[in-house]
Amino acid sequence: MRVGIPLAICMALLFTSALPVAAQEKAISLETVVVIGERIEPEAIAKPLNVMDPDELARRQATTLGETLRGLPGVSATGFGPNASRPVIRGQDGDRIKILQNSSPTNDLSGMSFDHAVAVSPYALEQVEILRGPSALLYGGSAAGGVVNMVNRRILRSRLDEASRSVDVRVDGANDNRQGAFELESQVGDDWFLHLDGFAQKSGETRTPLFTDGDSITGRRIRNSAAESNGVGLGLSKVRGANYWGFSIESDQSNYGVPKETSTRIDMSRQRLSFAANQALDGLFDLIRVRAGVTDYQHKELSDSVTSSTFKNQANDIRLELSHRPVGGWKGLVGLQWEYSDLNVLPGTEDPLMPRTRSPKLGLFALEEASIGPGRLRVGGRIEQAQVEAERTFSVVNFTPVGSTTTDGAARTRSFNPLSASVEYSVPLATRSSLSTSLSHVQRAPSNYELFATGVHGASGLFEVGNANLNREKGNHLDLTLTHLEDKSRLKASVFYSSYSNYITLIRRAGITFAQDGETYPVYDSSGVAAKFYGAELELSTSLKQAAWTISPRLTYDYLIGKDVSNDAYIPRQTPQRLTPSLDLRSGPWLVRGEVQMVGKAKLGENETVQAGSYSLVNVLAEHQHRGITYFIKGTNLTNQLAFNANTVDAVRQYVPLAGRAAMVGMRAFF
Repeated sequence: MRVGIPLAICMALLFTSALPVAAQEKAISLETVVVIGERIEPEAIAKPLNVMDPDELARRQATTLGETLRGLPGVSATGFGPNASRPVIRGQDGDRIKILQNSSPTNDLSGMSFDHAVAVSPYALEQVEILRGPSALLYGGSAAGGVVNMVNRRILRSRLDEASRSVDVRVDGANDNRQGAFELESQVGDDWFLHLDGFAQKSGETRTPLFTDGDSITGRRIRNSAAESNGVGLGLSKVRGANYWGFSIESDQSNYGVPKETSTRIDMSRQRLSFAANQALDGLFDLIRVRAGVTDYQHKELSDSVTSSTFKNQANDIRLELSHRPVGGWKGLVGLQWEYSDLNVLPGTEDPLMPRTRSPKLGLFALEEASIGPGRLRVGGRIEQAQVEAERTFSVVNFTPVGSTTTDGAARTRSFNPLSASVEYSVPLATRSSLSTSLSHVQRAPSNYELFATGVHGASGLFEVGNANLNREKGNHLDLTLTHLEDKSRLKASVFYSSYSNYITLIRRAGITFAQDGETYPVYDSSGVAAKFYGAELELSTSLKQAAWTISPRLTYDYLIGKDVSNDAYIPRQTPQRLTPSLDLRSGPWLVRGEVQMVGKAKLGENETVQAGSYSLVNVLAEHQHRGITYFIKGTNLTNQLAFNANTVDAVRQYVPLAGRAAMVGMRAFF
């Protein structure tokens, strides 16, 4: 990070000098913040913290959701190779990050294990929203780290003026990736609209700088990282004024290799039927929203093309919201959400990782806001009834120092009643400045796998041990955010602190392994510890005119510390400090962007043995628009620096460096 300090000073001086120039401009050009599909007129109460609009989403698009979002302030990714990477927000991973599709759960198993990919591809998305604080409680107390909502257009929420079509084609040299996607939308009758989208993608093994992996094999590729996937979505909607209802059906398939376990592949499929409706009402309640879905998810873990285990998840979800007109100055919504998951892990050549579990969950929630004093107060709350029913339990025999067998136990059911609340107050400090303070208490029920998983997980190369006696996780969170707008300039600075009792995370046992069929596996426990997290985030951006060009510099910085207070150690898999200066140049149909992602040396987490060092990645993008077609070329890691992701689980980190120097070319057409 030595380069980062003088560069940060230079960028700050550039922003400071640009402010008076920007103040002469009358037009204000800021980030678009739009909430799709969850709007309470005239204001959206479920306000996202960050929104990635269609254009920016297309520029940042990667083969996984985690890599698409990685680099946003406070957002990183689990990075289990190029094919399975889930968002990490402020150091929180797993089910603490709730991933939604059109405000409904995806019902995949990506939160269960690092090798499980998010089943929804980033190709057919209109935008991505990130929510924290009171808004996040609308979607689950488990979302202590935040919510990532992927929005598509399969069920249309507004009328089409005319039929539309789009095509996206790109080729990436990092892994010989070839991908294409399309969308079609058309009116098919009075008030009726049809949507169709699809994609296909195929890639080889990811190229890297020269490195030596954990098996002492030296090379320039991530072994067993090739992948292919495809998907299709169809939606039919009826739209009349502000009211709409519709159905959609989607199917996604993916087959990808798992680094480290070089003979292992995952063959995944997911089908979902969704329903959504918005209807304006008369009386106290002015709008009712309904979301419902049925999901059939399955993936097979294959070893040398033979099924070692099969994971099946049958899930249903229903969500009902009622927004009300102002009452005593308060406006907001109330609702309920019901989810049911039937997870069955079937044995193949390996014993099942966990028993069959059935997990019903019912949640009641509310979110209200009002003008209080000089500012705006927002209050959210959620109470849940969660249950996990296991048909049997597993335990390990003779686990010191090397475990070798597991045994079955009796069926067991755990019940929890998490209660969460959050309050946020935003007050103007000056004409263009505001300070927002958020305080929340969040409780989370342990997941089925944190409670009952005990066994070899062949695809991840770990022996995972759940704890059926885990209690609710409880966390208190404080967040202070200062925002300043000055015409075309923007400053946003945040500091945060979180304190947990019984923070549940996967921690490696020191010096303990599990032996099976001639293989030894590191042992990871779902452990409940006292923990604290604190950090800061900074965003600076401005825009100024220079002859025919619009120059838009931007600077982001984030810093995070996560401590296991119980054992006086760092929480594993934490994001190191990051500084990213970037510059956009625009002129007519041209956009040129350059950035340097500077990442510091990571703290070595509890019982971790592989430390991720510091690195800097230089990336560029050039884009040209002509008659509805956008042509682009993108260069990544231009200095070909060897870099490892600190958020990757320790046992796999040495096997999956970030991609080396590469170029991507492509085009997007709208007609």
